[in-house]
Amino acid sequence: MPVSAELFDALTASFIAGFLYIAAPGPVFISILSLVSMDGRGQGLKFASGAFLGDLMWLLLTYLFLIGANLVPDSFLMILNLLCGGYLLYISYKMV
Repeated sequence: MPVSAELFDALTASFIAGFLYIAAPGPVFISILSLVSMDGRGQGLKFASGAFLGDLMWLLLTYLFLIGANLVPDSFLMILNLLCGGYLLYISYKMV
């Protein structure tokens, strides 16, 4: 079955983004290394499993909300965007 150019581009972009997410050492990776060096592989495996399950939970919730966002009227999403932007401005003002 031939793959369309748009699907190929989307899959390529997803692969590159996934590779960069995995290859770039972030705070979880550094925490796992620290735990393994101090407490052994068992603690590192427990921490990595918890981090993976947490990421999986957020991924599934994001997917469900994106599906649900198609059912919400555009005007509601615009109001939600404005409220969220206003909140970000408010907390950035409080930080200064």
